[in-house]
Amino acid sequence: MSLFILALCVCTATMTYASTADDWCYTGCDHTPTKWPELAGTYCGGHRQSPINIASSSAVTDPELHDFTFTNFTAQHALDVLVNNGHTVKGKVVPGHLEVSGGGLNHTYEVMQFHLHWGDTELHPGSEHMLNYRRYPMEMHIVCQKKGLNQSQALMDPTGFTVLAFFISATEEGPQKPWQDLTSYLGNITSADSEVNVSHSLSISDLLGEIKLFPSKAHLSNLYRPIQELHGRHVYASPAATLVGQEHAWCYDSHCHFSPDLWSTLPEAFCGGKQQSPVDIDSKEVKENSSLEDFTFTHFDDKKALKYVTNTGHTVKFVLNDGVELSRGGLGHVYSALQFHFHWGDESDHPKGSEHMVNSVRYPMEMHIVHKRKDLSIEEAKTTKDGLAVLGFFIEATDGGKGKNAGAESDHASGTSSPTNYWTKLTSYLPAVGIVGSNTSVTEDMSLDDLLGDVDRSSFYRYMGSLTTPTCNEAVVWTVFKQPIKIDKKLVGLCACACVCVCVCVCVCFIAHRIDSTPLHTHHYV
Repeated sequence: MSLFILALCVCTATMTYASTADDWCYTGCDHTPTKWPELAGTYCGGHRQSPINIASSSAVTDPELHDFTFTNFTAQHALDVLVNNGHTVKGKVVPGHLEVSGGGLNHTYEVMQFHLHWGDTELHPGSEHMLNYRRYPMEMHIVCQKKGLNQSQALMDPTGFTVLAFFISATEEGPQKPWQDLTSYLGNITSADSEVNVSHSLSISDLLGEIKLFPSKAHLSNLYRPIQELHGRHVYASPAATLVGQEHAWCYDSHCHFSPDLWSTLPEAFCGGKQQSPVDIDSKEVKENSSLEDFTFTHFDDKKALKYVTNTGHTVKFVLNDGVELSRGGLGHVYSALQFHFHWGDESDHPKGSEHMVNSVRYPMEMHIVHKRKDLSIEEAKTTKDGLAVLGFFIEATDGGKGKNAGAESDHASGTSSPTNYWTKLTSYLPAVGIVGSNTSVTEDMSLDDLLGDVDRSSFYRYMGSLTTPTCNEAVVWTVFKQPIKIDKKLVGLCACACVCVCVCVCVCFIAHRIDSTPLHTHHYV
């Protein structure tokens, strides 16, 4: 697991205290979150309730939000007792030992405890706060009390508590040892009000570094309150957090502040440049270039090439394992394949959503296979004119059993392959990534060759362009193949439906029609 510090210092967060521990719950009792305002002695119906959704595009930068000072956060044996309080797992720390100051706080605060909020499965994440309507798998709250006050006094002081909130997200690596040590105690506190002394050497910093074990071992799940209305409150961001979540501040339609016509105003973006993509390819205006020889596709036939699929908030992306490479084809360098993703239209009967067009004709979908120069890091590639190479394939529907590359199972040796069966496998993963930021491993055997079928890869258009999403770096050698991938129209319909399902969640519906007059070259076979 990895933990993202997203400047979520809820300095005057509301604290929820019910009359007794049995009066409220998250699920399974009379007083679930919607009924909390009815509980005696609580403020759950107020206008400054937490958690909230944090819209990064609306956050206001506050230059006074300087770095925190964390006192004794690296101290070992700081964690004293682990408790199941019937609502969550809470870690009590050694009293008076850990302190927090700075970060825009006007006082010094003592760390009292930390606790966690989580969902029940990977498909139902459980952070309390949301960032651009994305909910993370877990959220850690470090609860701090103003130094010099007791709990009763702190409860009466509007700045009596400060809570540091940290999102916790999954990575491909195994669990880090501090979290392994922490979760090893969960089997001892499966009942409410049970606790266990912590003997491992653990510091708070160790944890800010296998979270599935929390719902399974602690026998608690869905420990998060729904987001609350802002009621006129402003969310402020530290200067260092200005670009955090920026990747979700833009969109394709008008539901956000940065629709395509405003992408050029995004910080550090190149979307207003003169070599932007996509373009409309006018076949009458292209120039033949005899240096555009055939490509060499290395390990495009690897059945284990697909690693996992993720919902980026803008599209569906399939990340590839190392080893798939691209060379020749007039590129001048060897390129490593990183991922492929898709662009599509809306849910109408005849959706048209390709980014590139040919003779002003837009196809139903477009697949982009993204590569970086093998000799460059990804950051270096983004700032190098030919640092990236993207292969664009149009996707078109055809009647089952008809057309050149429609038919039975793949048979590359005979040259009569059909990608339809592999696209069926591919789209079967889409329901598992309906939530922004979610991902799932690809276990089916399929290669890029399987998905591309018998598309003529010797016939293509070439031009120098840009990434088609912010920050629109003009670092891409574009190759757009003339012949589309043809799959059964019933599957195209299924694919569109599956994509629309994800589309609704991530607010991606219409592809921007952005065209320029960048010169194009065509392969000499065309």
